[in-house]
This record gives sequence, structure tokens and C-alpha cells, in this order.
Amino acid sequence: PLRTLHGLARSFRLLPVRAQRCQSMSVRNSNAIYRVALTGGPCGGKSSSLDAIRSHLEKHSIDIYTVPEVPTILMTGGCKYPGIEGGEKLIRFEKALIDLQIQMEDSFYQIAQTTGRTSVIVMDRGILDISAYLPPEQWNRLLQVSGLSLDKLLTSSGMTEFFI
Repeated sequence: PLRTLHGLARSFRLLPVRAQRCQSMSVRNSNAIYRVALTGGPCGGKSSSLDAIRSHLEKHSIDIYTVPEVPTILMTGGCKYPGIEGGEKLIRFEKALIDLQIQMEDSFYQIAQTTGRTSVIVMDRGILDISAYLPPEQWNRLLQVSGLSLDKLLTSSGMTEFFI
């Protein structure tokens, strides 16, 4: 049986980028909620991996929730990316993206809490992925206007990230 998130990573040959202390996923801890962000380049297999992860966890009676990729939601909804040279428009666009990402993660978490069952929430990308698409000075400005810090993101999310 699946015992830890590290076991999940080994099952799918995923490389853990950052993993906080992983607890047992046994059903004995029936209200445990784990948050995982899949990260990696375009067409790297993140979305495709979700089906395999879902199937594996469901075999072990673990609920799984999948948070869709927020930039895709925005772009397919008609939002236009202002471009890397977008200045303040880019910062406002990315801030809106972060706000939506946080809201979606929180909403999925709150819903998972209502079940009282062991659950895994898998994000198709996370907030830290934004930093890969911005020069460092714009990323730092975005964190500032969002009231966030890298330390806060790394320590308060309780999330494990897997690079695919």
C-alpha cells in the first residue's frame, strides 16, 4: 500500500524538488489533507500524470482533487498576457493570477476538509511556477505587491512539489 508522498513519487518516478516532512497517508489519519504541486516545462507530462496519480490514489481509497492550471483558465477565458515587457500591466496580470491561484487552492482545501477523509489536492502548477516566467526584479516586485515573500511561500504552504 501507498504509505507516503515519497512513495507516490517513487511510484511515478517523479523527482521531488521540495518536500516537507511527509506523513503517512494511511487511512488511520482519516482527516489528513496533502497538497502537491506538479511543476515543469510545457508538454512535460504534468497534466498527463494526473490520470495515473488519480487512479493509483483511488485504489487506496484516498480522495483526489485536481486544481486546474490557472494561467490556462485566464487565457482561455479571454485574458491577454501583456508580455514580459508589460511593466505594470504585467505585474497586475500576474497579481490577479496569484490571487486566483490562492483562492482556488483554498477552496479545494476547504471542500476536502468537509469530507473527513484522507485527501490529496494536486495543483497543475503552483504560485512558484510564475517565477520561471519573470525576470528576478519583476518576480520580487510581484511578491511585494502581493504581500508575499519567498520564505512565506516556501514555509506556509505545507505543499510538496514534484518536477515533471
